[in-house]
Amino acid sequence: MSRHRPEGSTAVARGDFLRGARSALCLLAVSGTHYIHMRPIPGLSIPGSSRIAPSMGLANHAAMASATVISAATVLLALLWPSRRRRRASARRGDRAGRARAVLKHMLEGVVVTDAQGRILFVNPAAAAIFGYRTRELKGKNVSMLIASLREDAPEGHGNRPACAATCHPVDARPREAEGVDRDGAVFPVELTTSIARIGEKRLFVSVVRDITQRKHAEARLARLANYDDLTGLPSRALFRDRANQALRRAARDRRMLAILYIDIDHFKEVNDRLGHEAGDTVLRIVAARLSACVRDEDTVSRVGGDEFVVLLEGFSSDQDVALVAGKMVEALAHPFRIEGYGQHEVRISASVGIATYPSGGAPDLDRLLRQADSAMYLAKRQGRNGFQVHGGSTHLP
Repeated sequence: MSRHRPEGSTAVARGDFLRGARSALCLLAVSGTHYIHMRPIPGLSIPGSSRIAPSMGLANHAAMASATVISAATVLLALLWPSRRRRRASARRGDRAGRARAVLKHMLEGVVVTDAQGRILFVNPAAAAIFGYRTRELKGKNVSMLIASLREDAPEGHGNRPACAATCHPVDARPREAEGVDRDGAVFPVELTTSIARIGEKRLFVSVVRDITQRKHAEARLARLANYDDLTGLPSRALFRDRANQALRRAARDRRMLAILYIDIDHFKEVNDRLGHEAGDTVLRIVAARLSACVRDEDTVSRVGGDEFVVLLEGFSSDQDVALVAGKMVEALAHPFRIEGYGQHEVRISASVGIATYPSGGAPDLDRLLRQADSAMYLAKRQGRNGFQVHGGSTHLP
């Protein structure tokens, strides 16, 4: 593998060499001048001493010249050695930078580096692909083109303004969610983790970007599975309890009436045994649709298990209103079911309904009301099924 030399390093090294060479030549000139001036002057005598020889021996002159050249060469090497060391250090830095770029290039997660004004200085292929661009198309552009919250029409402090990266990309080790904008203008969820990299006096903002569209879809499905029945699409037991408890608090505060209806399909096991579970599931979906058609949008119909349903009614003025709704439900479920794939075969079912109301049922306690409604439903079954029973009241049959 060839070693990567940073751009401009050759010119720097050449400049270091020329500066060192000039210094060495200057040293040679100084040394030579010193040597020349150190030669004896013919006829020069010092009082009290013998006459100095007019000239030094040839060997002495050669020795002094050699010593001068060696000294200058030594100084030249000393001057040039740091330059070579700097070149090697620069080359090592270039190698590290090249390796870092190679790592970022092959990362599966997106990396975007911006300056304090939000200009994109670096973007790896993974980040460019997330937004549907090529890397060269994003360099120099403002990061606001990729993040919806940074658009110019965003609220104050979130637009394409100076120091946008600092104000719009909170520096936090914890990921945060944002809305990404792809090449076609479509908005999709992304996750950002941003940190600051300081290079001298400059601050760079390094963001790791992930497309979390699939994760959001999975979370939404899990939330739906937790809150809605997968077969009928009705609210689950947990969601029903949450809504019913809130309704009870409102009823107690506003002194309004509330009713719980517990519904069980009569002889539903026979449908499964005779036609199979697929036909039974179809019947349950039809039951859910017919029950929902008997109530208002603000009421809640929930499947709490098997062939059992529970209904929450709010905002009525008397028990007679609740009885009217219960009667509509019993009648709706008594109509024959035609199941696709079974020809002209009709499925006939009926339902037993138990009703408990607040405040006549006692304290605003959901579990108490559910027990009262369940008890009234079993009483309706004992009275002949296909009807409803109000807790503490009489049985009503069609």
